[in-house]
Amino acid sequence: MKLPNTRLIELGMQDDDYICRQYAYEKAFPISFVGILESVLQSEDKCALNGMARNKRLQVDILLKVKERLDELGDYDTAFWLGWRIDEIKNEVRKKQVEEDSKNVLSKDVEKLKENTEKGLNDIKKSLEDIKRNFVSGSGIMLFAFFIMAILVMLFVRK
Repeated sequence: MKLPNTRLIELGMQDDDYICRQYAYEKAFPISFVGILESVLQSEDKCALNGMARNKRLQVDILLKVKERLDELGDYDTAFWLGWRIDEIKNEVRKKQVEEDSKNVLSKDVEKLKENTEKGLNDIKKSLEDIKRNFVSGSGIMLFAFFIMAILVMLFVRK
């Protein structure tokens, strides 16, 4: 019978074999730690703590507690490595936040540009309609005729 992954991991977390237990803690989902997290953090079980240090699913606040416990137990190498890993995770989170903020600012700028462009186009459209309306009216035709006469006069005066 094939066991579901979560059950297999739970069994591995209880295994006597160091590597098997460490691997189980490394692969376990955070839900697997409900009820046992505090006891593991208060224990001297470096195997479980090392596995948790390598667990990519755990949140930074839990990893900080694991690092602190590893320091207390004298596992300075793993604690140092975990501190570096936590910094990397935090930097990645900051980077994603900056990217998200940039996207939000950019989308606001694009939206503002669209609004200004639409307003400008509407203003041009209104101006063209005013010109068309004035040209079609009598005063527009008179103005156009005066403009043509002025051009003709300038052409004949030059000769």
